[in-house]
Amino acid sequence: MKHTLHSITAIVLLTTSLLLASCSQSQIRVGWIGNAIGDQTTAKYTTFSGTQEKAERLESGETLNLSYDVEVNKGTLTLQIQDPNHEVIWENAFTEDSSDSVMLLAEKAGKYTILIQGKRTGGSFAVSWIVE
Repeated sequence: MKHTLHSITAIVLLTTSLLLASCSQSQIRVGWIGNAIGDQTTAKYTTFSGTQEKAERLESGETLNLSYDVEVNKGTLTLQIQDPNHEVIWENAFTEDSSDSVMLLAEKAGKYTILIQGKRTGGSFAVSWIVE
């Protein structure tokens, strides 16, 4: 009986650990109303933890013009652009409202990734881009 109780305790602890690990890696979107079409993505949410990702193919010498308008009521919202080698070429973390634009020159051809990452954030974002 004692051996069975230890086995059950071990199974419960293992299951709990696995559930907690899977929860920490998942996306949390509470009150999410979003749209991602073409060269823009927008969302309004009560709570967002996770990543929204968009990719754009650029040729060497082209410019990516990214505009953003973020509202941060809590937590942190981070915008990031990665080059074809997944190296971060631009990043900005927001803990308060902000809007601006950034121009990035593509040094090499390939897929550039726009990442929008939330850490227990609340608010909204509107991100759009043009390739020239």
